[in-house]
Amino acid sequence: MRLRDQLLLWLLLPMLVLAVAAIPLQVLRARTQTQQAYDRTLTAVALAVSRQAAIPGQLESAQIPALALNVLAALTRDRYAYRIACVEPDRLLAGAPALPPPPMARTHGLQYYDGRYDGERFRFVALWQPVIGSQACSALLIQVAESTATREAKTASALANAAAVQLAMVVLAAILIVFGVRRGLAPLKQLRERMLSRAPGDLAPIAPRSVPREVVTLIDAMNAHAARQRQQTDQQRQFVADASHQLKTPLALIRMHTDVALRQADPARLRAELAEINDIVQLTSRTVHQLLALLRSEANGSQTLERLDLTSLARSATEELLPQALDKGVDLGFDGDAPVPVLGQCHGLHELVSNLVDNALRYTPAGGDVDVAVGRDDGGRPVLRVVDTGPGIPPEQREQVFERFYRPPGSEGDGCGLGLAIVRQICGHHGADIDLSDGPGGRGLAVTVRFPAPSA
Repeated sequence: MRLRDQLLLWLLLPMLVLAVAAIPLQVLRARTQTQQAYDRTLTAVALAVSRQAAIPGQLESAQIPALALNVLAALTRDRYAYRIACVEPDRLLAGAPALPPPPMARTHGLQYYDGRYDGERFRFVALWQPVIGSQACSALLIQVAESTATREAKTASALANAAAVQLAMVVLAAILIVFGVRRGLAPLKQLRERMLSRAPGDLAPIAPRSVPREVVTLIDAMNAHAARQRQQTDQQRQFVADASHQLKTPLALIRMHTDVALRQADPARLRAELAEINDIVQLTSRTVHQLLALLRSEANGSQTLERLDLTSLARSATEELLPQALDKGVDLGFDGDAPVPVLGQCHGLHELVSNLVDNALRYTPAGGDVDVAVGRDDGGRPVLRVVDTGPGIPPEQREQVFERFYRPPGSEGDGCGLGLAIVRQICGHHGADIDLSDGPGGRGLAVTVRFPAPSA
């Protein structure tokens, strides 16, 4: 269902329900107003007779003149009847003897009631009037009746008028609601047209102009999503550019050595060329692996962090590189026994430790040491520390080594300049700080990574 239809449904339907629910109230109001107006006429007639009966010596002549009844009947087109009687003793003084008595007996005051008389519905008013100075009658009961045809017609007319007004208001309100909904949804239609008119691949932010405040939040969400898409697109483009740049040279070398190998007749020369090709392939394979690791670390930036044991994770990553350390003749050690909880991504932290240890092993000469330690600093923050006895990095180059493909001049290792770039990116995803410093005694390099302390 379209948004416009839903808005119209939820606006018009309650209004119709309320309009229908108001009908009984309109009926009651119209009936009450008409009843009160006509009851005042009956009351006036009854009070006039009561004032006449209160005059000493006028009790026997207390009656409603026939002319007055004829005038009332002519004005309202209804039938009128009355009855005047003594209460004690019960004696009819004037009027119709067959009028139905009031439902409740009283000695004073007014009482209104409905009943039937002479085959028609009548409205009655009964008035009890004490008689002063008369021994023959202590109290007087005056009844005046009026047929209800006119008041029922008036009630129906008033109800019809009220219903007509209410119906007109409902129709007018419906028209205004439809117009208002269309007017209110017009910015969404304009936004749709603006989006459709964009070129494919256009992820520029949408300007939230001339839109309701509620739509601004939607546009902000769309802009945030577009920003993430732009970031991913830029990362993919950068990955393609990096890959093409880094793979172009080794592929050319492989082709050159392959051509040379195909022309060799000497088995020793052929074997040397194949060994050279193997070294280039291994280096290229590592470059591809690190490029993919960099791409994964960029893609994993929005993943949820979980509670992990840094000690166990770092020990596992370090043990995986023991064969590499043994082949090169480097003493690889690990220090850390107590669990150190940290919030992170398992794969990302494993990649971080692997890159730091791998870098240390590549640049540490045979007979050197690489030590990995996990613990806490004085502030209780989890700390990972990798120290080697390699050539180290001069202080003026320590910021540049985090750039992609940067290698310090004169580096003897076979790295491709991506390891520390991957490490810094993973640190950024985890809110960690990374610091490069000299190793103990000013020899080698010490890499320290401090993670935020996890909440309890």
